[in-house]
Amino acid sequence: MHFKSVLYDHQSGGNYEWTNPYVSSPSGAPMIQQVGQTSVTRLGATASLQYDIGHHEIQSGVWYEHVGYTWAQRYYSQPVLSEGTPRNALGPYNDPFTTAYAMMFNTNTFQYYLEDAYKILPNLRAHAGFKSMLTTTAGGATQNDPTYTGQDTLPNGSLTTAGAFLPHISLNWTFLHHNELFFNFSKNLRAYTYNTWQSGNAWGVNEMPRNLKPETTFNYEVGYRYNSKPLTILINLYYIDYRNRLATITVGSLVNAHNSYINVGNMNMWGADAGVTVRPVQNLEIFNSFSYNKSTYGRDVVSDGVNYGIAGKLEAGYPQWIYKANASYSYKDARLNFNVNYMSRRYISYMNDANVDGYWLATLSANYRFHHIPHLAMLELNLGIYNLFNQQYVGGIGGYSLSGDTQQLFAGAPRQFFGSLHARF
Repeated sequence: MHFKSVLYDHQSGGNYEWTNPYVSSPSGAPMIQQVGQTSVTRLGATASLQYDIGHHEIQSGVWYEHVGYTWAQRYYSQPVLSEGTPRNALGPYNDPFTTAYAMMFNTNTFQYYLEDAYKILPNLRAHAGFKSMLTTTAGGATQNDPTYTGQDTLPNGSLTTAGAFLPHISLNWTFLHHNELFFNFSKNLRAYTYNTWQSGNAWGVNEMPRNLKPETTFNYEVGYRYNSKPLTILINLYYIDYRNRLATITVGSLVNAHNSYINVGNMNMWGADAGVTVRPVQNLEIFNSFSYNKSTYGRDVVSDGVNYGIAGKLEAGYPQWIYKANASYSYKDARLNFNVNYMSRRYISYMNDANVDGYWLATLSANYRFHHIPHLAMLELNLGIYNLFNQQYVGGIGGYSLSGDTQQLFAGAPRQFFGSLHARF
């Protein structure tokens, strides 16, 4: 019998500052310094008990966590040109002319689990168990300046996610030599996320949604694995049945965007992954993988009295195809690595009438470990080039509209060179 326990505490905070050219300073300057001031407190504990008996490895455990989160959006004045020194972007932040809004959340999470890893035969293993979860988040706006938010009130309230029995089961069968078949099933429940106003969550919209239900998934996976010294093969198929899929829909212009948070019903997600690793000669390894995913909405949605026929449309923001390749070669203390990734187009609207193109991305890296250097146990040099061919592509997407191209698109990073030196004494 083995017992393990962990107690933890995490404290952090920060000031996230940028220039906002869409709000004027009281001085008359056509911009302000906008600062998001945040703090996070996490206190928690885990405890688990493992008991080995016969061919069984039985585990049970609990997890409790409390999270306190605050965010304040404060505006600082800039001087009119030639009539003062612009604010220092590093602070101090002690004289805002207004707090546009502030939010505070307290989240308590409790989880319990029980599981058994059972070695039925030397080549047949089963793993089964369940977890229970209870998560409550209470909070919302603590300050609001309608002049700048345009809202008389901002959302405030409490949401609870509870699941008494979330089972999972898996089987793994090893047959012949180097061959495996596996199967997994699980039911999962997602707690409600929280963040600032105008972000993708129940408290991030102008009015807190009613009658929300937490997202639930039923997950099925079956696969085959072959592993030997010269060759590794992995193939798996999966199906995910989403219930009460919650989606954030961005409406309005880029300057005055706001979100709605709605239940888009059930979703079906089908997918497959295939990967092959070949080791033709010593120290050379070549890896290739393909991933396919088809995730579609199950029903239409209504927004501002307009019906949008998204049933059967592909999920916004998700590529259908992903390809990865990696080749690495090592010789004594040197290693060279070449990596390529492909991501197919992503739709940026729920109606699938706007999208960003797919792209290829390549990275080249090398490292060398030096020996027999006085007073050093190890010295390693690492060099790398990210986006080797300087591909222009869309990285992040700032929200998804129901129809059309009205969202922010963030340019992916250009070619970048990196180098580092690691020493151990």
